[in-house]
This record gives sequence, structure tokens and C-alpha cells, in this order.
Amino acid sequence: TASELEGSAAPAASTTNNYVYCNFADTPDQVPDSVAGKIALIRRGSTVDGGAAGTGLFANKVAQVAAKGATAALIYNNVDGELTGVTVYASTIPVFGMSKANGEYLKSIIGSDAAGAVSAKQITIKRTSAAFMGEMGGFSSRGPVRGLGQVKPDISAPGVAVLAAVPPASLLGAIGTLEGTPNYAHLDGTSMATPHAAGAVALIKQAHLEWTPDMIRTALSNTSTNMRNQSGTPKSDGPSTADSIIAQGGGLIDVKEALSAKALMGVAGDGMSAPGILGSHSYGEVPVINSRVTHTAPVTVTVRDLSGQGGTYNLSVANNRDLQLAGINVSVSRSSVSVPAGGEATFNVSATVDGDLLRDVMAAKTFGSQVVFEKIQMQWFVSATRADGAESLRMPFFFRPGPSVPAAPTIVTTEHTDIMPAGDAGAQRDTLGFQPELSGATYKDVPFDVDASTFRIEAETEWMQVAESGQPDLDYQLLDPDGEIVTQSGNGVGPEYVNVTVTRPGTYTHRVIGFSNAATEFTVTTTLTKGSVPPSLAAIAGEFTDAQGGAVDFDGAFTLSLQPSGGERGFEVERSADGGETWDTIASLAAGATSLAVTNQPDGTFQYRARGLHDGQIGFYVTPAGAAQSIIVSRRTLVDITSFVESAIVDNTFTFAGGVTQFNMTLVNKGAKAYLPQLSYRIVGISSASGLVAATNADGGGDGKSSATAAVYDYSRQLGADEKFASGEVSGAKTLRFTNPRSELFNLLAQVTAFEQAGGGEGGEQIAAGGQPPTQSGVALPNPTSLLQITVNPLTRTVSVQRISALR
Repeated sequence: TASELEGSAAPAASTTNNYVYCNFADTPDQVPDSVAGKIALIRRGSTVDGGAAGTGLFANKVAQVAAKGATAALIYNNVDGELTGVTVYASTIPVFGMSKANGEYLKSIIGSDAAGAVSAKQITIKRTSAAFMGEMGGFSSRGPVRGLGQVKPDISAPGVAVLAAVPPASLLGAIGTLEGTPNYAHLDGTSMATPHAAGAVALIKQAHLEWTPDMIRTALSNTSTNMRNQSGTPKSDGPSTADSIIAQGGGLIDVKEALSAKALMGVAGDGMSAPGILGSHSYGEVPVINSRVTHTAPVTVTVRDLSGQGGTYNLSVANNRDLQLAGINVSVSRSSVSVPAGGEATFNVSATVDGDLLRDVMAAKTFGSQVVFEKIQMQWFVSATRADGAESLRMPFFFRPGPSVPAAPTIVTTEHTDIMPAGDAGAQRDTLGFQPELSGATYKDVPFDVDASTFRIEAETEWMQVAESGQPDLDYQLLDPDGEIVTQSGNGVGPEYVNVTVTRPGTYTHRVIGFSNAATEFTVTTTLTKGSVPPSLAAIAGEFTDAQGGAVDFDGAFTLSLQPSGGERGFEVERSADGGETWDTIASLAAGATSLAVTNQPDGTFQYRARGLHDGQIGFYVTPAGAAQSIIVSRRTLVDITSFVESAIVDNTFTFAGGVTQFNMTLVNKGAKAYLPQLSYRIVGISSASGLVAATNADGGGDGKSSATAAVYDYSRQLGADEKFASGEVSGAKTLRFTNPRSELFNLLAQVTAFEQAGGGEGGEQIAAGGQPPTQSGVALPNPTSLLQITVNPLTRTVSVQRISALR
């Protein structure tokens, strides 16, 4: 599917040919010579940089391929959607536009990756006769808009390929694109739709001189239909069939029906501060998402008789977008209204959103067989159909559920003024991405800091002309702390405005981009909306810290310590088991809570974070999440492995001087399985003639004279990178140091303990189910089946090790 672009040279009725991919066709070197006599397949966009001649302009692309002998140009979009509403000036060959998907498909089936390869298959382009198609033009602006109580656009009118009069002296007349009858051409745009709407208004006013402008607008909206199919029949209502209300407004105008309207339906006003009657209603953005309450917003709608006959109107609601989602409902207060002759009747339309069920502004939506994930934007029509079938009025509504906001937010506004030296015709916004060589020349970055209390960023970019260069145009992008584009605005006329909810602090960046401008002064106004700082969690204490500094818990039970920021009405604690990709709420805590005992956690790496609940404009305001704290849950059982371990004294490390005896010792795993940290060498008894010998450098601080004051040496850091004491592994050495003022012989009794995965083992005696860490003081351990006895003889400078049966 392709469409002829405005300004194209007239194509033949039907053209069949092979095609050649010409990339952007910005410069001659991008266009293969093999395109001669073939159709050129061109990608929309540009390769503009400091040394290239490309511009990205369609006229330039077409000129480049025409110069190489192409018979036609087929340009495909670089964003989703058809390529329409584009003019190619002074083209000497036919030019067509098509969607990104279709263009990339054609590129994929060329049959070769070689530069300049001719397609293996041919394509046929047929010129079809003009026919009515009630589709929305791809270039048509969509709503919603700021600051209005109505849906925008109001209505739709024909604006694509409209045969219109063209003054001979105009640009179109001068470049020779007039068609058939002199001074006429097919044109696209609001320049075509607006005259249609204005003509309709003139006809209605002529027929009803007493009608006010608001009455005429409401009549046009009330009697419009959904966009049409090829046979001219309005599309049926529904998310998968009808165009969205923020694209079509009330719909395609029907002049005859508007002229003969018997009644008007809308929101009544005083005619001064608000229109006398407004035939659409926008709730705007309502801060109800994540509010933890169900919120209903009613609006009173009036049906006003114009005919002097009155009548009964049956009322109904037609879903246009998102009413099918769970947690959303729209209803009317009565099934019908009776309107007296020359009078009016009212009813309520109520939009209800469950702000507890809906905790995100994004939702998965199904359109036929396609599922998309996008923002919730409720759109619907309320219809009032006369009981006698003589008339049906309808009124469009829009409601965007927004995130909850504080009852009294803090607003901080700043301004930054600068000058944009030049424009680059969209190179910085192209799919090629960031081009640092243009920094400071055709775009400027303005960083700004966002703290943890900020939940909304609004940015408005305004500019003025400071050179004789025609109307300047700038674009805008908002970048997150990672440099990724959060949102952007490029409407062609300015000002550019974005409004986005943020959930994390950091340095954000305004990127202002010159599109078509000489030196242009601009001002970026930043508005940060702030609530309360989220509560924080303290680092989670485990029984062990691994080599990477991660806390390890041995029994799936630990305590989260909560630090409130102040004023919370409650808290929520969340857990992630996939590195922060998804989060589940595991507990709701009352105001004043400072801790949460977590139990029965399975093995795995988990992150925990907390949110505060404060008074909101609707229900509660839920803060962004505080910083996450991580812990590794590895359920382990402490076992005695003395029977499977040998200790060895490292050669030439035995010393004694100044009443101190020391040596370096390694451990060897003679068992059949691997053990986990903590791997501890526990001296549980020291005997000497004087009784003065004692350990002085134990990790736990004990002297080793008894099991109650065991001297514990942690060998966990003396293991390999896998932090396991594997079968046959020799650990690294640790220094054992003893006070020995008389340089006398002494004996040590030692026990070796380690952990194994809960439930595993090879006969090691379990000594602490649930995983009490061996370095914790005061742990009462049962006697092992064997002990290691080490005899230290300073006189002979020897150390001997033997295994003995444990005393019972």
C-alpha cells in the first residue's frame, strides 16, 4: 500500500518494475548506479552532519535518485504509520509514500545485502481513481490539549487530497504542479478541512440566524458520525473499530443533520465565563491512579429542545477507548429523559475509576489480535436517541486517569534562557540518534536536578525570532538520568510543552533542538511538582557478607528497619525477585511503624523498598519508592565437619618472640562434598602448665580457653572465587597468634564448622538448625564426634596435628 505524495509528477496508470534500496538518498554516493531504469526505495530521514551535504528534504532525495535515472521514488516512513500529508516540490518523477512496516518489508525481500542489488521481485504501483475515504489523515493533530473543558479536536472535516483552487502566482502555481483544469490542485491539511467546516457553519447560520456560535458548534458535534469506511458507512463504535475521540473529536461533520437538529446535548454554561452549551466534555487528567480509593466524577448534561415539539430521548454509553478495562466504569443516571417543548432536561454522566485496583497509568489493551501497552485514556460517547427514531445526538467525553497527587503539593519553577544558533532539519531527532558534533550548534542540553520528592516534571519551551530568517521552529526532548528520551514535543509552531510523571531522582536534561531557524532566543520553563520524600529502609543485616559485599541470610527470616519521612498515614513494603524488573506489595503498615519482620523467604536474591501514604487530592498520595535494599537468602544449616577436615601448618611460619607464639595454618577438605561459608576454625580449649596461654587474634575476640570463649577464625575469605569449600580444596592460610609469656608447650583443641544447603549433608553432625552463625558469641554447640588436637612446642619449634575422639 502506497499513496501518491503531493507535488509528485503524474504517475502512469500502472507501473511494474524492480526496485533498488537507496538508503536515505541524501547524497549522490548513497544512490547506487543500478537504480537507473528502476524504482528507488528510500528511507525517510537524514544523515546530516558537519561534512555531509544531505538535508533530509524529500525534494533533495527525489532529485538525487532522479539524477541517477530512477523511474519513480518510493519513500517509506521512519516512524509507525503511513507517510501522508507531505509535499514534494518540483519532482520530475512520480513519488509515493508508504508505512515504515511496508518499506522495511520491501527492503527485506530484495534478495541480497550487497550495495546496489536489484530486487529479486517486481512491484506494481497502480494509480486509482479518487474515492471517498473517511480515514483520519496521518498528519492530523490529536488531542488532548491543556486548559480546555472540551474535547479537542471538536469535529473532523475532509482534508486529504482535496481538489482546491490554487492562485496561479502562488508557490504551487509557479512550480507547475497544477492538475488538469487550470488553477486547481489536490491538497492536504487543515487548509482544506477548515474551509469545509467554515462552509458548514455558514450554511447552518444562514438557516438559523438566531443560533449562537456555541449552539452551531454543539449541533455539528452532536450530529457527527464516526469516520467512514470505503462505502461511506460510519465505522461501528468500539476500541478496535472506531477512530479515537482525541483523533476525530465528535466525528465527521454531517451538514444536513446539523441543519435539521431538533435538540442540542451538552454541558450548560452561563454564556460568559463558559459557553452557553458545550457539546463535549473533557475531565482532563484526574489524579486517581494509585489513590487507594474508588473515585466517581459526575457531570451534568443538558438536552435542550430546539424544535418546539419536545420528545423522549433514550440514553446510552458507547465505549471508544479503555472502558473495557477492569476498574473503569461509565454510567448515566437514568435510561431516558423527557424534554418538554421549548424546554430542557438534565441527567448525570459519571466516570468511575478504582484507584486501588489501577496502580499504574499504563495498561495492556487488546485491539483484535494485537495487544499493546499504553497509557489509559478513557474516551466514550453518550448518545441520546429520540424514542420515535427521528434523531440521534451524541456527545464525546475524555477522561485521563493520572497518578495520585498530594493534597498540598510544592511547586518549584525555574527558567533558563539561551540562544540556538542554527537548525538541522530534524537530524538530531532522526533514528540515527544522538549526534555530539551538533552540540551547541543545532541543539543544546540543559541539565537540571530532580530530588526524591519530585513526582512531576513540566517543561515549556518558548522562543522568539531574533534574525530575518522567517518563522523559526524548535523542538524539545526530555532525557532521563540515563540519557534516554522520556518524552518529546515537536509541533511545528510552538511553544513546545511536556508533562510527565517521574518515579526516580537524578539529573534530567532538557534538550532543545533547532529545526528550521537562524539564531533564535529560547526560554525553557521548568516546573517541578513535589510531594513528600519517600521513607527509607536501612541496609538489611544478614548472617554473612559475601565477597561482593552482599548480605546473605541463612534462614529466610530478617527484619526490615523503616525510617519514615514524616506525616505518613501508612506505608507499603514491596519486594522484587527479578532484579527490580517487577515489584509485589508484601505488607501494608500503619502510621508510626518502624520495622517489618520478614519470614519464610525462599532462596534467591531479593530487593525490598517502601512507599509512604499521605493525604491526597483524591484518596491517598503514594510516594515514589525509596531506595531498594538487597539481601541474598540462602537457607543453610550449620554442621560440624571436623571429621572431614585436616589442618596444615604452612612451612617456616612458626615464630615466637616477646612472649608471642604464632603460625599460619590452612584447612583441607577431605570430604566428598562442598561446604558453604561461614567456614570457621573454632579453638574450644587451650591447655598449658601455667594456664597463661591464650589466643589473641581470633575474629570473634575469644581467648579459646573453653567452648564458651571459643577463639573463632573465619576462613570464608580464604576460599576461592566461588566462595565454596570444595572437596579436596586447600584453603588460604590464616595466622593464629597466642600470648605465651613463658614460651611453654601448649595444646589446642579445635572444631571446624561450616554450612550446607538446608536438608543436604554427608554425615556431618548438625549443630544449629536454622543457621546460627558460628562467629556469634554465646552459641551453645554440642560436642562434635572428633576434635583436632594441635601441640605447639616452642622448644623444638614444631607444631603437630592429630585427630582425637571428642570427650563426652
